[in-house]
Amino acid sequence: MNKQIPWINTGRAVCMILVYFFHSEFCCKNNLGYSYFFSPFFLSFFFFISGYLMLVPGQRINVKHKLRSILSKMVWPYFVFTSLIWFPKMIRHGMDTDISSYFTDVFGGTASWFVAALIVAELIIILASSVIKDTRWYLLLGIVTFTSALVINKYFPSPQPWYYKSGMMGIFFMSIGGWYRFYQDKLEWLVKWRYCILAFAAYMAIMLFDYHTFRYTPSIGIVRYESIPLGLLENLTGICFILLLVRLMPLWPPVNYIGKYSLPFYFLSGACPFFAAAIFYKVATTDSYLATFIIALIALAIAYAATLVINRFCPIMLNLYYRSGKKGSGVINPPKQAS
Repeated sequence: MNKQIPWINTGRAVCMILVYFFHSEFCCKNNLGYSYFFSPFFLSFFFFISGYLMLVPGQRINVKHKLRSILSKMVWPYFVFTSLIWFPKMIRHGMDTDISSYFTDVFGGTASWFVAALIVAELIIILASSVIKDTRWYLLLGIVTFTSALVINKYFPSPQPWYYKSGMMGIFFMSIGGWYRFYQDKLEWLVKWRYCILAFAAYMAIMLFDYHTFRYTPSIGIVRYESIPLGLLENLTGICFILLLVRLMPLWPPVNYIGKYSLPFYFLSGACPFFAAAIFYKVATTDSYLATFIIALIALAIAYAATLVINRFCPIMLNLYYRSGKKGSGVINPPKQAS
């Protein structure tokens, strides 16, 4: 089992905050936002972290433990949260609300694409672990699955079932996380602010070049890579930058909490910006980039409060196997996010 690694929750939290900024853009009247400059890495980094935690050098994946973790802390919350928010989400988007649509969307794995894709990716890694012994060989698996997903998407563009093609692409970034863990000790000399700034400068230079020329936007969510070399370069330089940043950032309890409970934050990332925008436009009438920033902060505050309430009064929503302790002894098995 993995020990607590402080920067993991910081990394999850930073990317989850970016998710809220991304979703808040769609709640602004003029759709003003910043997401072009972080869209290549803010979800890929979650796959990177998952691979870092799963692919430990010299250790075999504990299949029974990992399957139990996926079921209790990913699959179970997926069905709980997507079922609870499905009807109001459909009403808001003006979509069908019949029972067949519910089963197709929720049980077909399209109600929350990112969580579905991450589940698929981790299950494929578990399956491959019966054959692959050296964690470095997962990179070959990642290249094969990434390429296969792009090819399959040309002939079968539907995301069903369970955004499996996005999960196949995510395996590549998980394998990069495994490679980083394998060589981490040899790369520690890079964990300095000057290299973080250098990585940021390189990333922004690439993104600005893309913005003024091709305007490609790589996405594993909709399996879109108009330029594979440029898209991967944007992803990997972005991951390098955000990795160095979170390794250097000081620990802050509120940020750590967002990272620790990033899964419920993600499930709430559609509804909370919607309510935040409704609150914001009660007192403001104009749009600006500042409006997007304020809406995202309000949405994060709402999600933070909601997660606190869920974790305090209904923690079984976050972990199927949650067990409360004996009276006076606290919690025996507090819910944690799946690695």
